[in-house]
Amino acid sequence: MTPELVIFDCDGVLVDSEALSVSALLGMIELAGGSIGEDAAYEHFLGKSMKSVREILGRDFGLEITDRHLTAMRVDLMRKFREELKPIAGVREMLPKLR
Repeated sequence: MTPELVIFDCDGVLVDSEALSVSALLGMIELAGGSIGEDAAYEHFLGKSMKSVREILGRDFGLEITDRHLTAMRVDLMRKFREELKPIAGVREMLPKLR
């Protein structure tokens, strides 16, 4: 049976952007004058909206994240996606089998 439609959740299924996103976040935190370990970033921020991340950084870490910081992080993240984002292992071989 050939499916007529397949819908994928991109992140974690086709690509895994989590590590790149955390790396960009840590860069933004450094730019704002802070320092947080990678494990702590995953613990505090994984799955959170940027609004929540900003609030947590202010409340729990004493960091003010400005719009300039956010813009720099987004630029860095898009660069990382262009240069480093890779497909999940096996996805290239699996996709043609759906035809």
